[in-house]
Amino acid sequence: VIVDKGPQVLQDPLGPVLAQGYAAGIQEIWHIARQDLGIQLLQGRLAGAIGVSSNYFSSVFSQEMQMTFIEYVTKKRMEKAKRLLRQTEKHSGEIAAEVGYKDPHYFSFVFKKTVGCTPREYRNGK
Repeated sequence: VIVDKGPQVLQDPLGPVLAQGYAAGIQEIWHIARQDLGIQLLQGRLAGAIGVSSNYFSSVFSQEMQMTFIEYVTKKRMEKAKRLLRQTEKHSGEIAAEVGYKDPHYFSFVFKKTVGCTPREYRNGK
């Protein structure tokens, strides 16, 4: 992908990843982010993995996904947490750690804010 910057023409650093367009590059990022949600996902690490700045990554991600990177990661973490709450007997703290939250209280706060009920309520079918 070539970026025209007036008199100078620069090679876009996302070129190899985004050879089929930005959507393909975002799909690659999606694949990386889904592999293990228990690992602290840092926007900067993902941006660095494809050789771009964190700001550029954030801008492209938001344009293509219609949500911020943090919103995306939270959504995926909550999807996995809901699945674990319904399919396992793991304690909320274990699930929090498994989906990438070090603080189980913060996990419960985010869960209630995004899902609309506490992890316990969700597990009990409320």
